[in-house]
Amino acid sequence: LSKKKQKKLDRNPHKAFSRARENCELCCGLSCNNPCSLKCTSRMCRKCCKEKAFNESLDCEGHRVFIRSNREKAKLRNKEILGEVGTADDTIDKTDSSVKASNLNSDNTESAL
Repeated sequence: LSKKKQKKLDRNPHKAFSRARENCELCCGLSCNNPCSLKCTSRMCRKCCKEKAFNESLDCEGHRVFIRSNREKAKLRNKEILGEVGTADDTIDKTDSSVKASNLNSDNTESAL
């Protein structure tokens, strides 16, 4: 117990203080003494779980950290955007080449005059 809790117990010996942290498991991260989440699949605190999820591209339902899911969604969005841009680029290239060809034809007719 901390000194503060010990003083409170000395002043109020009949009062029941919460002992929530005494029976909880600690995080299994490196040099981390935070309590782990009950719903976490990795049995870690939120901070360590978030770091692990980011480094290993994982999801954690207990902490609501969805790194893998968000990365997959972003890849799909990028593919869709690149697919749309790719078709737009093709039409732009075609129009550019037709404009260049028409400019060349007009230049040739002007030089012939």
